[in-house]
Amino acid sequence: MTAAGAGRRAISRRVCDGKPRDIRQTKHHLAVPSAFPFLAAGLRLYFNRALPMYLLYRFERIQFDAWHKLTHSAAYESAAAAGTSPQPDDYASVYGPEHLLRMFVKLPELLAHIPLTDDEAKVLQTTVNDFLK
Repeated sequence: MTAAGAGRRAISRRVCDGKPRDIRQTKHHLAVPSAFPFLAAGLRLYFNRALPMYLLYRFERIQFDAWHKLTHSAAYESAAAAGTSPQPDDYASVYGPEHLLRMFVKLPELLAHIPLTDDEAKVLQTTVNDFLK
């Protein structure tokens, strides 16, 4: 892996590790800093679910399919040998900030399919906006 690739991974890991970073407090800030780990965990989950279907360009999908096939065959073999089930996919630890930003661009479209009250939508929007600052 190149140094740039390692840097992209590190950025993705830092963003999704659930630790608060410079959260700005504003008079309109509805979420509390203690909610940040929940937001980060939710974004990581959403990222892991959305990446294969919505966040990859055509040429990246070919690479993803090859990587996924290779890693899953090895994971299933080792899990079968150990008598356990393989771990769920954690694409956030592999893909970088470019893909995370793609998710933020598509987030309104993806969230349109989730039933949220007006208050929940305001809290989510404010917290995500603070996260992006």
